[in-house]
Amino acid sequence: MPEKHIPYYKVQDAFSQKECPVCFLVRDSIEKYYQGVFNGKAIDPDFNDKLRLNKGFCNLHSHKLQEYNDGVGVAIMYKLLFSDAIKDIKSIKSNNKKKIEKCLICEYLYENEKRYLSIVSEHISDSEFKENFLKSDGLCVFHYKEFLRKNKKIPNWFSGYHNNRFIEKLSMLEKFLAAHEFTNKNKYALKYDADIWKNVVSQLAAFKGRI
Repeated sequence: MPEKHIPYYKVQDAFSQKECPVCFLVRDSIEKYYQGVFNGKAIDPDFNDKLRLNKGFCNLHSHKLQEYNDGVGVAIMYKLLFSDAIKDIKSIKSNNKKKIEKCLICEYLYENEKRYLSIVSEHISDSEFKENFLKSDGLCVFHYKEFLRKNKKIPNWFSGYHNNRFIEKLSMLEKFLAAHEFTNKNKYALKYDADIWKNVVSQLAAFKGRI
């Protein structure tokens, strides 16, 4: 049986959230990454060298910087990036091929996603893990498909749990639609989850910011 370290207990704690535990943990890790940027990385020469090499963050993670109240931190990073961009303009030719850069935050996102999915895989036969997992919302469709691609042998309890959860969500979505059907005379008697449409979007796309 694999040893249980901090990531294992993070996954266990995430089971109490009303969403995919991997989505919750990766999104939380990204928020902590931004906190690290504004708590020192922004003035770290090594970090800025890597950021400049990749021409900054991707579109999504660049715009997310504007959500934080740290104009000085962003200005420090972007003074270098903007200066580099001005120099690049002078050297651009019409036949130049665009260099493919990597977003440091995207890379960090994928690393954490891979780590937490592997925790699920490593401990899937553990009785304590199973007991707590069955109390959770399970993996979203996106991460369940990722899990299936990387794991050939899946316990029946794990696949059965997810299949039932997905069918249940589809049924809830159908009730939502029925309750909003203009010609349905019994629509006011229907009980439905008003936010199910939001939930199914996250089920297919994973957390907001997953590219």
